[in-house]
Amino acid sequence: MTVTVDTYGRLANPGRLEPAVLTGVFTGPLSCGDARNFQVAADAAYWLLDREPTVGPDGLELEDPEAVKLWKGLKALPRAEAGAG
Repeated sequence: MTVTVDTYGRLANPGRLEPAVLTGVFTGPLSCGDARNFQVAADAAYWLLDREPTVGPDGLELEDPEAVKLWKGLKALPRAEAGAG
């Protein structure tokens, strides 16, 4: 995970920190031949944060319409069903 600071020594994108940490929890460390599903991990992170995945300084680094679609599908489920694992 990369953490960027601004010229004042503060987080450059503080809104991105929580989703990045949670996504990292679901994907684990990077390894050769990695087949992790970042889209699913990011959606799980945003579901836990109760925030829609967006692009920009407080969201995803890249636009991913499928991530938003999957997140909306999770939000449409009853909470007990969406959280079942």
